[in-house]
Amino acid sequence: NESEETNTIKSVRGICSCEQIAAFAQIVASLAAAIALPFDLAMRQNLTDFFAPKIPFSLAIGSLALSLLVFLFRLYITQVKRYNLSPCLGEHIAKSFDAELQSLYQDFQAPMNTVEPKEVQKRRTWEFVAREFLHRWRFDTALQADRFGSILQYVESGPSAPIREADNGV
Repeated sequence: NESEETNTIKSVRGICSCEQIAAFAQIVASLAAAIALPFDLAMRQNLTDFFAPKIPFSLAIGSLALSLLVFLFRLYITQVKRYNLSPCLGEHIAKSFDAELQSLYQDFQAPMNTVEPKEVQKRRTWEFVAREFLHRWRFDTALQADRFGSILQYVESGPSAPIREADNGV
């Protein structure tokens, strides 16, 4: 169903956006903590009287609060957004990237030999295609291992009808 595929792709994009926001917020929290610690040390050693003494403490509390918010946000991403992804995620991703998969299949396709069965050779080509495709798009960073595995398995199996028809010479 095309609307289900579109919704799945929108959900994956939303998850990727949420992960980017969470990563940025985690970097900001880490930087705030990295600034607060030496700043507090300098304030305690009376090396500077230029700033208010509550600034390092405020930075540290803000960093802690932001880290907790990021933790809760990532928990929401994992338990709500990823949980509600379609079980057909691999199929929907493969259909969305059908042209790229076809191109990769043509690039990795080696001349057929007479020693191994054709299906074994095609399966090996699809393994290379799946590895290259997932290396380029890095779905593992946003979707975790179980969803990444479903995409890998689907692409390795030779994902969509147009590719299989071209593969069989139809």
